[in-house]
Amino acid sequence: GETSLSNKILLSKKVYNPETETFVDNLGTNDPRYRPGDTIKFQITITNTSNTSLSKLILTETLPDTAIFHDGPGTYNKTNNTVSINIPSISSGKSQIYTIIAKILDENSLPKEKNTCSNNQVEIKTEKGDNAHAASQFCIEQTGTIIKQQVAQVKNTPKTGPELFLTLLLAPSFLAGFYLRKKML
Repeated sequence: GETSLSNKILLSKKVYNPETETFVDNLGTNDPRYRPGDTIKFQITITNTSNTSLSKLILTETLPDTAIFHDGPGTYNKTNNTVSINIPSISSGKSQIYTIIAKILDENSLPKEKNTCSNNQVEIKTEKGDNAHAASQFCIEQTGTIIKQQVAQVKNTPKTGPELFLTLLLAPSFLAGFYLRKKML
């Protein structure tokens, strides 16, 4: 989603859609889902919409409790599960794009529900204390437990096909028909 900050900053937060291979605002329950252990990408775009350069910005990405930081710019705080990026300045009319890569937790660390949706939050603060927030949603589908299938034991092999006696009775008819056909050709 997008949030503007006092007509100075446009903050955009998107999540990677693995099916279309594009960044989208949100992935809902009817969209493609991630699985435990997958990596997931988030794209944050900051645009300075003011007439002046903005300086000393702090961008804070708060990952949900279903994922941990994997790669990207900034400093990771494991305790808070946040990534902080110090942005020295953004010129008027310019944008900066950041990509954060997270990893979905393994199945044993996720909530027990089969499908879980999480919101990923981002906040930007200026040196003057102004701030803006944006979020994107994604869903996780757990694979569930494997159920062992029992195979029935067969004690006797069932009979198939005609009985041997019937086959022997029809054999002379087959040979006679084959002989007559050859003779006609």
